[in-house]
Amino acid sequence: MRMTRVAWALIVGSFLASGVWSENDVFHSGFDTTVFADGLESGDPTAWSRVTQPILTVPPYVNQDQIAGLLWPYCDSGDCPWQPPTQLHDGLDFTPTEDLVPFQASAPGVVYEVTDYFNPGNGFWQVNVSVSCSSDNLYGLIYAFEPMTASITDRDWQLANIDVQAGQVVAPGDVIGRLVQAETYAHVHFGIWQNWQQTCPERFLSYPVKTELRDLIQRDNPTWEICN
Repeated sequence: MRMTRVAWALIVGSFLASGVWSENDVFHSGFDTTVFADGLESGDPTAWSRVTQPILTVPPYVNQDQIAGLLWPYCDSGDCPWQPPTQLHDGLDFTPTEDLVPFQASAPGVVYEVTDYFNPGNGFWQVNVSVSCSSDNLYGLIYAFEPMTASITDRDWQLANIDVQAGQVVAPGDVIGRLVQAETYAHVHFGIWQNWQQTCPERFLSYPVKTELRDLIQRDNPTWEICN
């Protein structure tokens, strides 16, 4: 699925009108602030087709009290703060405190696809949900629901607990799905893609979200950062 710029601009205009995006969030996000100012002044939603980077105004989980910890942050340096230091990781792994903990859209977008995937690296099933956050599909969010099981029954139950489908428009706070906690270390791998490659999410985070995620990481690992 691919959105036209005009269609995307109209969607963004509706988010602005409903208050999903605010001036403060945008200026903390890394958006092109000139485009932001032009859009505010003109009131023309087509101006927003030039705004192509997502902003994460809420964390990927709904309730922090239901998150046991952030198992692995992002690292692409080859000098990661865990063993072995060469074990890279292209997202943020959130572990729940209980079964069927909900995860939410962190930015406005359109669901690109929902797919089940058998990961040959660990021998387990996962369900991947990708959300396109720009009119040209250059930026987006990825949610990998990983119940850590090879069971077909558990895979199907995880698919049944995904609340969105391809082509659906989502706003921050809309539930993407609920994680099936089939086994120990079940988690949701969350990432941001740029040009279809997962990248450090930190520059896309609003200030409150950045602070919350850093505190969550450093609660158990004081020297770790969101991106290492």
